[in-house]
Amino acid sequence: MRVTRLFLSAALLSTAIPMAPAFAVPALQAHRAVYDLTLNKASDRSGITGISGRMVYEFNGSPCEGYTVKFRFVTQIVTNDNTRLTDQQTTTFEDAEGKTFSFVTKSFVDQNLDKEVKGMATREPKGLKVDIDKPEKNTLELAATQFPTQHLVELIGKAERGENFYQTNLFDGSEDANKVMTTTVVVGKKTDADKADPEAPALAKLAADKYWPV
Repeated sequence: MRVTRLFLSAALLSTAIPMAPAFAVPALQAHRAVYDLTLNKASDRSGITGISGRMVYEFNGSPCEGYTVKFRFVTQIVTNDNTRLTDQQTTTFEDAEGKTFSFVTKSFVDQNLDKEVKGMATREPKGLKVDIDKPEKNTLELAATQFPTQHLVELIGKAERGENFYQTNLFDGSEDANKVMTTTVVVGKKTDADKADPEAPALAKLAADKYWPV
């Protein structure tokens, strides 16, 4: 499994995961990452003869407009008996103040809609209010937490200060959008990018920057 990188580029901060809002100093760079997946090997008992797929992650936004993340993960699983195609599509928007977070996730199986979760979370003085529109209307009251972009900004700040351990809670609207998750990140020492890294061309100017492995 590859180590995620946190890059520092002049006065701009960028990373291979969601980015930063008006509630923080760093500006964060929009990007699109594509990963192709293939099965290395599987046991005979599994019945699986092949797995292939593609994961696409796209981040856009600004400190004035807020931040949008689009994520899609398509996999095809081939077994001795059949072939199964799954497709998960997620779009989220986090406002520039980090106060609201809208989300919609559609899950397809063999091109048929299997599940849709849609709603909006709002940070309130006493906690987090989640208004769910789909699959059925519901309102949840959860513990106080933060959203993904806020989490990223705090993580970058800790990396800059030389801290190497960060644990907090997070709401990202995943699964049934009904819980706050605990997340733990270990930050390595800032280092120079590897010029021999096959992904260096895709990183363009960022390939020359230092980064923190996390």
